[in-house]
Amino acid sequence: MSRAKRVKVEARVDRRRDLRTDFLLVAIAFLGAGLARPCPVRAESFDLSSLNLSNQLEYSLEEGTEDEILEDWFDLRYETDPFSFGARFEAYQPSERSAGKNRESKLPPDSTFQAFPFRYVEFQRNGIRVTAGNFYDIFGRGIAFRSYENRDVRIDTNLDGVRVGIRRGIFDARFLTGKMLRKNASGIPQERRGLLHAANLEARLSDRYRIGPFNHLLLGTSLSRMSESDSRDEIVTGRVEFGLEHLFFYGEYGDRNNRPEEPEGHALYLGANLDLFGVGLTAEYKNYKEFDFHNNPPALTREQTYTLLSRNA
Repeated sequence: MSRAKRVKVEARVDRRRDLRTDFLLVAIAFLGAGLARPCPVRAESFDLSSLNLSNQLEYSLEEGTEDEILEDWFDLRYETDPFSFGARFEAYQPSERSAGKNRESKLPPDSTFQAFPFRYVEFQRNGIRVTAGNFYDIFGRGIAFRSYENRDVRIDTNLDGVRVGIRRGIFDARFLTGKMLRKNASGIPQERRGLLHAANLEARLSDRYRIGPFNHLLLGTSLSRMSESDSRDEIVTGRVEFGLEHLFFYGEYGDRNNRPEEPEGHALYLGANLDLFGVGLTAEYKNYKEFDFHNNPPALTREQTYTLLSRNA
């Protein structure tokens, strides 16, 4: 970068001092880089058994227009048995998606955002796990329910609510309720709509029983229901996964039931991995119909690498 270019950028940042996180975000970035790993700290009256801080800051200038784009994610996690706490601060001034959309529509880039949209507290002990706040989860391969974050392509569907998990013997059960995050066309978090209820039950039979040639055998079922003012969607699935000496298989089928005037849907996913003579083979079969709302099943198209996803970014 030439000296003239550098002076121009600094002057432009100075004109935006009304943005609350101008140089604070830069300081946080250096702080997060130095404390990205857990760092035990002990004081006479306060014990931090695990503190984890990390920060991701992306700053760029649009080629041609030299419009500034700043995006920042600062994550904090604190653990002290049996509790853990976490929060994330996000800032978009504006976001990359917002800058591109406003440029195409000839509108000023005014989609700015600074807030703590992700925070939670969690209790975990003796096979019981309770989470209140924001969290991610997945049932099986995501046919009935999946909330997740893919920061590379600006996807975040975290749930704001309550989750209870119980594990006893071979059984693992999870129950959750809350509202899922949705983002607008600029990638900025917007109001959560609709209430989701979901439950998942698994039985890991191979943990206790020896059944024929199977070294791994799991049976599971999931239920998820999303209710909004003008719609209702419900998904029920059943799945099985097993492992042999050289073969691993996963199969899941789900039905989607909607309101009477809306079409019903279904989903079938089969996947197998075979390992013979040091060579691995993978096969998948996917058949979905009217099956896309609060879930995220395995993609019908090939999932490309990060390099290809960001090729035109």
